[in-house]
Amino acid sequence: VLNIKQVSTEVQEKEAGRRELELALAKETIEKERTIQAKKDVEWELQKCKQQVQALAQERGELSSILKGKDREKDAHAASLAEQSKEIEIMIEELRRHLKADAIEEGDALVLNLKIEAS
Repeated sequence: VLNIKQVSTEVQEKEAGRRELELALAKETIEKERTIQAKKDVEWELQKCKQQVQALAQERGELSSILKGKDREKDAHAASLAEQSKEIEIMIEELRRHLKADAIEEGDALVLNLKIEAS
């Protein structure tokens, strides 16, 4: 009888030990699954961040290109204005020469008229 009780106790102890091991294994499995899912979540977030960085880099490149285009337009406009300014200065100088020539002709004509009237 004692032997049966002893065997029965040993069986119960081993059964309890087996349940503890199964529970520990289940907890470890759950923890591993959580770790794997957390890693997947982090990788997903990292991928989203990489896409955002790539989109921002592309946008920056586009904006840089637009600014360079605007700079070229501004430089071309400034060169055009400088050329127009030179042309206007040349025209003003030509007008001054014509006015001086006209004034000299009028002065000569006036002197001639005065000489004619005086004679």
